Amino acid sequence: SRFCMRMSKGMVRQMIATATCLLIMSAGTAAVAEICPLPSETLNYTIFNDDDNVGGLELAFNQNKDQATVQVSMKILVRVLLIPAYRFKHSSVEVWSGDRLKSLTAQTSDNGDDFAITMKQVGDHHEVQSGDGLNNHKGTRLTELLWCEDAAISGTIISTLTGNTNDIPIDRIGEELIQHNGQLIPTTHYRFVRKKRTGHFWYDKDGVLVKLTYPTRYFSVASFVLQNKGS
Repeated sequence: SRFCMRMSKGMVRQMIATATCLLIMSAGTAAVAEICPLPSETLNYTIFNDDDNVGGLELAFNQNKDQATVQVSMKILVRVLLIPAYRFKHSSVEVWSGDRLKSLTAQTSDNGDDFAITMKQVGDHHEVQSGDGLNNHKGTRLTELLWCEDAAISGTIISTLTGNTNDIPIDRIGEELIQHNGQLIPTTHYRFVRKKRTGHFWYDKDGVLVKLTYPTRYFSVASFVLQNKGS
């Protein structure tokens, strides 16, 4: 029904907003490599809406001398009565040089609607060009993605969908054993609050994000679960 399709689209946008808002985070003036050394593996996450597999997220990393590149790719497909009702595709690329983010580009196809943002370093600040126009973020130093535990600190979040900023507090809960891919593993548990809803995420012993959950306004739970590390 049309209602189901609208509801599915709304749930997906909730999931997308959560993931992308948590993907890129400011952290003072720290260097990307100082915060989180780039892994040699590609990180692959499965995206769930409750128990339904609706897509995937891939994070790929490359280090070339003093320049580092972080590539993000996310695809979501929601079906209603086995019929494709909503499609989403997002990709972004960060380019770092030394301790500075030199550029960021992001493209999104939201069920057929395309939009993009670009970000570049200009002096001591970054210029962000999006559908909302040109914005400046003075002193912003983006870390890598929140897949890294050392980047899990409160700060100003810059959305790779819109270029807008938002403050999202993050709290450390503590050590916890969780089930992950059929195994009980030790993790460190954190939580965040966004739009009066509480999300949770867990890092493994290597400081890599293994799971993130967030309740949507449609009473479902969106989850991002690490499936494997591979080149």
